[in-house]
Amino acid sequence: MKRILLLLVSLVSFSSLAQQDVFSRDNSGTGDWSSTNNPWFYGGDKQNPDNNGTVRNFVKIGHNNNTTMLTNGRYFILNSLDFQGGASSPRTINNSNGGLSISGGIYNASSGTHTFNTPIGIDGSLVRLHANASGGLSFTNTIFVNSNTVEFGNLGSGTISVSGVIEGGGQVAKVGNNILTFSGQNTYTGTTTVTAGTLQLNRIGGSTLPAMNNVTVGTGATLRISQNQTLNNITLNGGTLTVDSGVELIVKELISTGTSTITGTGIVKLTDFLTVSSGTFTTNDNLILRSTSAGTARVTQVGGTISGLVTVERYLTGRRAFRFLTPSVTTTTSIFANWQNAGATTAGIGTHITGSTTGANGFDTTTTGNPSMFTYNAQATGTTTGFTAVPNTDVTTLKAGAGYRILVRGDRNVDLTAASANNMNVPTTLSARGTLTTGTVTFDSSGASPAPVNNQAGNTQTNGFTLIGNPYASPVDWHAVTKTGVAANAYYTWDPTLGTSTQRGRYVVYSQDSGTANLLDDNSGLPLNSRQYLQTGQAVFIKNANLATPATLVFNESNKASTNQYVFRNSEAALTSTNSSLYLSVYEPNELALGGNAIDGAAALFGVDYTTALDNNDVEKLVATGENLAFVRTSKNLAIETVAPVQPNDVLFVKTIAFQPNKNYTFKVNTQNFDASVTAKMVDMYLNTETPLDVTQPSFVTFSTTADANSYGSERFKIVFNSTALENDDFATNAISVYPNPIVNNQFNIALPSSVTGTVNVSITNMLGQEVYKSTSDAAQTMLVRPNQPLQEGVYVVSVNNNGKIMQTKVIVKN
Repeated sequence: MKRILLLLVSLVSFSSLAQQDVFSRDNSGTGDWSSTNNPWFYGGDKQNPDNNGTVRNFVKIGHNNNTTMLTNGRYFILNSLDFQGGASSPRTINNSNGGLSISGGIYNASSGTHTFNTPIGIDGSLVRLHANASGGLSFTNTIFVNSNTVEFGNLGSGTISVSGVIEGGGQVAKVGNNILTFSGQNTYTGTTTVTAGTLQLNRIGGSTLPAMNNVTVGTGATLRISQNQTLNNITLNGGTLTVDSGVELIVKELISTGTSTITGTGIVKLTDFLTVSSGTFTTNDNLILRSTSAGTARVTQVGGTISGLVTVERYLTGRRAFRFLTPSVTTTTSIFANWQNAGATTAGIGTHITGSTTGANGFDTTTTGNPSMFTYNAQATGTTTGFTAVPNTDVTTLKAGAGYRILVRGDRNVDLTAASANNMNVPTTLSARGTLTTGTVTFDSSGASPAPVNNQAGNTQTNGFTLIGNPYASPVDWHAVTKTGVAANAYYTWDPTLGTSTQRGRYVVYSQDSGTANLLDDNSGLPLNSRQYLQTGQAVFIKNANLATPATLVFNESNKASTNQYVFRNSEAALTSTNSSLYLSVYEPNELALGGNAIDGAAALFGVDYTTALDNNDVEKLVATGENLAFVRTSKNLAIETVAPVQPNDVLFVKTIAFQPNKNYTFKVNTQNFDASVTAKMVDMYLNTETPLDVTQPSFVTFSTTADANSYGSERFKIVFNSTALENDDFATNAISVYPNPIVNNQFNIALPSSVTGTVNVSITNMLGQEVYKSTSDAAQTMLVRPNQPLQEGVYVVSVNNNGKIMQTKVIVKN
């Protein structure tokens, strides 16, 4: 009803009477705004101040009579309402089915504080509500800001309080050096600007401003949060954000320019981003970058300075597994004070870190005392492993950019003595409070590096690998990081969701050079963890391209990213129609049926820029405990193999590492961008069976292992390609035969079909893809093959190439 009345007021067709000063009479005997006592004077005594709702006059009250007034019957339209110096006694304006419609402003030049218990419509593009002297203003009813701007001005020593609701689509501005207090549940959707003085938000029991409100605080001005509040954006242009003791401010975006400061002892929780574009931003040690299942707050490119400590959170999904983490801040307090939550058992916060049977050195007690947190010394000498258990958690601090391997068992409420199946699979958030890293960060082999890069070419344990952490509290574009001597420009991350149901993860590698990872995500169909972006708090392995030359990585502020999207191909190695790919993953059949994750996987990419020979485009497999899957070429286990475009009888040699006896497994084969003429098959060399693979959709191959070691050996499978468009019918229907098979005495015969004439190239390849013999001779119906070196026992592939046409068969060597 109030809004309707207000709208009717705005539609009045005004008379031709000019606006004029209207004075409140001190001897009318009534406080009613409309009365037959004629309480107003302009050109004579009048019943109301706006000529019966037709003229917006300049209304003035300059006396202390009728200190209780009533807006009765309707909205009174005014240009302005002035309390003159003579109106020094507090005055209350109540409401009876009425209100005020203001197009210019309300001004208090008196020493009295005047209270409006009546609704007010803001009906000019800019309406000023100013306290210009020692007296104040109080608004307890609704203020309809409409689509306009209401400016609260503390230009004197008086304060202004608003306990009513400000609603509408307009803006609120605060000027003047004194205090403006909001304590109502405001709903206006426009912006809030504090140019000077203090805006205090003080609604008890909930937010004062709408959660989507944007607040700008100018130089020297203050936004004071006295009750819990949620806001969308706060921009401090040299202003101050004060959060009172025990109060929590949740803000999505915080932007600082100039010299801006957080004060008070309350907490500021940031949910999206902090931008410091210039000047110095002081945190007062009370800023938290939140991390939840919905997202993680970040710090954008820093053009100024951040002074003070910041708490950075890292939300972790529930699964008892190792994680590779970095704290994003460098702390002065211990691991215990941070990731162990100082020993507290707050739900969803912190985790146990073990390494003692007695609880010594800050560790949580277990019956075994097994360590659960490790650093990685990439410069370990000799044959020393890189992983080193932390010596304590009550003294050792955390360092941004350093990588840590930590077994996360859920939060600190879990029982370390109970079975882990369900007990330790709750989500938790790790918090670290310290100094943010900003500016350029260099990883090299020097001691100044946050994680000194591997410089021990002879250490076969570390093997050129270095564990580094994203140094920034922000996602980083891996493609933009300057990298020198990093193998395939790749990084290895630890995915805790992979492996069997009782295992704790597998390595997933992302190669910038090939633009993919070694696994596909079952839901999206995109390469798993193939993010071009390193995440806040993420630690990864990199490998020296040349073991004798330490890699160098340079992170710059400009490398920071604003999104966390999956990127599965890039401009340098896009998977176009000329680039085909095959992703091979292995599952426990029950997990696959239930939509569970893979145990492990490997990828093969085919393109004109690649060769079948092992080179720097291929990405080495980093093997974890448990079953691992790789392709193999020249005795090198590969997570990502890059090969030339598919030719007839091309082979991918599958390496099944540490598969278990008496167990069922299922291969899942995903292919992309293969020509329709290409065919493929999975060859089981233990059972001597072949399973066709569909290059247009996922294929599944289930197999079992037994107590026979050959059934779970590493060389049981291979994938063979062919192309109907390239086959010669006569050649395809005439196969070679080898005898004797198995081969003994290191020699055998090949019987060739009659269609073979001219020069013949014969090669023998082992199951590692290594060529162990080759020869060239003229075709004959029967050819004797006698390798120069004795063949070891095992399975081999014999290939005959005649004028570019290839025939293959498998042979077994027995000694």
